[in-house]
Amino acid sequence: MTTVLQFLCKEFNCRPQQLHDILESKEIRGRIRLLLANCSLRATYNNKIPSLSYGGLSNKGANDLHAYAGYLGITVQQHYYVKYKLKLQYCYLPCMA
Repeated sequence: MTTVLQFLCKEFNCRPQQLHDILESKEIRGRIRLLLANCSLRATYNNKIPSLSYGGLSNKGANDLHAYAGYLGITVQQHYYVKYKLKLQYCYLPCMA
């Protein structure tokens, strides 16, 4: 199974560390929307979650994006660590919605 990160790195011929700069382009985000529009996506951290559909990219990374609309005062990165014991490797990249 190919991850979205691997797919995007292959598509744009870059390393994960370079994606942050590439994803700032509105043109690139539009291209990603078209590429992922009809793809069946699956979360790799939890097998109980059914297939997901792509809704877009956030403007912030998980390390700076508030989880639960800011209600609890934690970031998405903190949420994944507390709930799933996952340390996000590329927490500065935009989140998928």
